[in-house]
Amino acid sequence: MSSRLFGVRLSTCARRVPRLTRAFGSYKSAPAVLSELGLRHGDVNPGVYSTSGWFGSGKEVESVNPSTGEVLAKIATAFMLREEQASKQDRLKVLGEAKEAYRYWRSVPAPKRGNVLAKIKTALEEKKEALGALVSLEMGKIYSEGKGEVQEFIDICDYGVGLSRSMEGRHLPSERPGHVMLEVPNPLGLCGVITAFNFPVAVYGWNLSLSLVCGNSTLWAPAPSTPLCAMATQRIIADVFEKEGVPGAVSALLSGGKETGAWMTEEKDIPLLSFTGSERTGLEVGAKVTGRAGKTILELGSLTDLTVDQAAIVLADANLAQAVPTILFSALGTTSQRCTTTRRLLLQRSISQDFLSSLLKGYSSLVPSRLGDPLHPNTLVGPLHSRSGMKVFDDALKTCEEQGGRIVFPEPAAQSFELKEGGLRNGNWVTPRVVKWEGSAKDYGKDWIVNKEVFGPLLHVIEFDTLEEAIEINNSVEQGLSSSLFTK
Repeated sequence: MSSRLFGVRLSTCARRVPRLTRAFGSYKSAPAVLSELGLRHGDVNPGVYSTSGWFGSGKEVESVNPSTGEVLAKIATAFMLREEQASKQDRLKVLGEAKEAYRYWRSVPAPKRGNVLAKIKTALEEKKEALGALVSLEMGKIYSEGKGEVQEFIDICDYGVGLSRSMEGRHLPSERPGHVMLEVPNPLGLCGVITAFNFPVAVYGWNLSLSLVCGNSTLWAPAPSTPLCAMATQRIIADVFEKEGVPGAVSALLSGGKETGAWMTEEKDIPLLSFTGSERTGLEVGAKVTGRAGKTILELGSLTDLTVDQAAIVLADANLAQAVPTILFSALGTTSQRCTTTRRLLLQRSISQDFLSSLLKGYSSLVPSRLGDPLHPNTLVGPLHSRSGMKVFDDALKTCEEQGGRIVFPEPAAQSFELKEGGLRNGNWVTPRVVKWEGSAKDYGKDWIVNKEVFGPLLHVIEFDTLEEAIEINNSVEQGLSSSLFTK
């Protein structure tokens, strides 16, 4: 993501908190995690933040733990099911304060903006364990991935701090005697950021860090199902702003549902809108923002009518000891809820049987023994994030069977199980599947499930004879975000 996306070029004359241990997992309760981050478990928390502080007069939404089905907290938003004056005033208040904050922030020298970002980095480091645990509680990814996501925000802060002292323009010759032309970067204004559920902290960090040092104010609309991660992150940022005398609305928060993003898409006072999500929604966002002469940053997955699936190709000379664990993680990490998850495994026919046997042993070592509470240190595979995701996964399995796919993991007798320990039985649990496809991959057209993105632990195995054939299969989909090739 380039800083130029947040700036238009124009030609012009503490205190360190105690480190939380691995006991943060199954041995630390959700109330303790939320309390560490300034949130109230089981209670209503205001989900709107601006220079005026925390508020929210709109409808209340629930944040649900995908591992247990427990309601973690309720959030007061800035939107009603029906338009009401109070909630509309919330939005207008945030918008006005964010625009005002921009007018102040753009006048602060870039290196000083970088100093503020450096302090945000330090504050995130102090809360890394607690915020990582909240990502596990609300999104469902395992604790190490939750902390890793916070680390991504920390790392991009370093980049932003460096950028604050290295942004440069150009000195250009002029055709007029005694004149030169200067090209300098200028901030855009208020930048909107709409984030997705699967990276509820990192995506905002990527956007905010660059927007902040470029002199913009930023308005965050988090995914409707992960508001607590956004609120906890915003509290960390707000504490730094308060200590540094920075208006809160330099980074404002607007929790809510789909109506939040819809409003931001239409709002002309948001000249740039960054959106992360499905391609279908992203295309609608892009068209609407462009229609009002705005700018967009679109980071899109699929879940559309386009064929899309990330593939890993394994040739006969590959280092199997390296390839098997790598593919195991890339297929099951974040319970396959990443845009870059490996969903198609292409195996050269001569080693297909041996490789698949080794891979399935890896699956058997993880499922179900290491599938469970994402905060437990033994867990490597957590739940799906939502009930709707479970339905998509179940429907995909039915389609696999209808289209001739053969389930090779797990064995039929083990294709369902119950998680009874720790109240997990009400969570969004599914059994990962590996499906083997026979025949020529050319037979699998656009409507085949093997070429569709399913946000769940479903891995398709396809055999090939030559590298050229494998590349053709890899490129047969209309869209792809990642591919890998294992060979010596």
